[in-house]
Amino acid sequence: MSTDQLVLVTGASGYVASHVVQQLLVAGYRVRGTVRSFKIEEKVAPLRELVPDAKHPLELVEADLTKDEGWDQACSGCWAVIHVASYLASLMRMADEETYIQTTVNGAQRVMKAAAAAGVKKMVLTSSFQTITGDPSPWVEGKTYTEEDWTDIDYPNLEFYPKSKTMAERAAWAFVENMPEESKIELSTIQPTFVWGPPLLKCQAYTPSMESMINILTNKYPGHPSISVPFCDVRDVAEAHVKCLTTPAAAGKRFIIYSRCEWLATTAKILDEELKPQGYALYTNTIPYFVLWFFSFFKRKLTASNFLQKLDLQISISNRNMVEVLGIQPTDLRKTVLDMAYSIIELGMVPKTSNYRGPTSH
Repeated sequence: MSTDQLVLVTGASGYVASHVVQQLLVAGYRVRGTVRSFKIEEKVAPLRELVPDAKHPLELVEADLTKDEGWDQACSGCWAVIHVASYLASLMRMADEETYIQTTVNGAQRVMKAAAAAGVKKMVLTSSFQTITGDPSPWVEGKTYTEEDWTDIDYPNLEFYPKSKTMAERAAWAFVENMPEESKIELSTIQPTFVWGPPLLKCQAYTPSMESMINILTNKYPGHPSISVPFCDVRDVAEAHVKCLTTPAAAGKRFIIYSRCEWLATTAKILDEELKPQGYALYTNTIPYFVLWFFSFFKRKLTASNFLQKLDLQISISNRNMVEVLGIQPTDLRKTVLDMAYSIIELGMVPKTSNYRGPTSH
């Protein structure tokens, strides 16, 4: 196929989606991105400047996951759809579980229906590793998680996010399964672990990934819990979406995107070693268990999420599909961490110190 084919990327200004857009444009694809409103200039203007010398200028259209309007137009003429958009930041503040889940599931179905009506051939859905092991279900020590695993949506006190993402992904697979064979969309889904790596737009400052790094860089907390985080690089996540379009073996498969597990205190040490000479003295200590246990009595979420049970526990995850099917080698975590920190500082999410000199080779 030709890279001149038209690809729709939903939620184009998002953390992962902006990298997908950038990689597609660099590869020479025609790219159409959706945004909720053209009026949000801090999202729209920087998107248009992602690849100034792109073979095909980025096309933007308005479409909202909570409304039917706009999706037929967005999908019209597209060869492929990469559905990344979600309402995580805004919906996490909602107390109504049913509304939260319906919005997520219905949004994915809107995109699927419009894609099918437009004759789209390929679709890549951004799912989540939490569809494989969602909070608050405890990690199983000694088990290696693979794409064959699914979160149990009936697990007691399961958080809205993993439940909604699991239901949305299952609905997508069911939708494709029920399509006529002659017009069936080739679907692939992406399950990123915890995504770090450089942001491209300042408006991405309030994503959970960015907030976690900003908290470290600004010493928001006096140390770090003994949590081993399964990290992946945002650029690997974006590459996986793009590779699914051109890899025949990707059709019908799920892909965990994963680099390695690392303790939060270790990532802080990487940052402190690099940035301390530039005026950023960071906390690198591990908060003792008894302190977190004490605070769990006052922070219900720590108890509800089985947070304490995950302390000092290493999780085992297979990224075999990512490596062997898509041919993606995980980005080194040190590069992920430092590239992210420098991008956050350069974009003004964290102030520059008087000693700041910018990125060095790492």
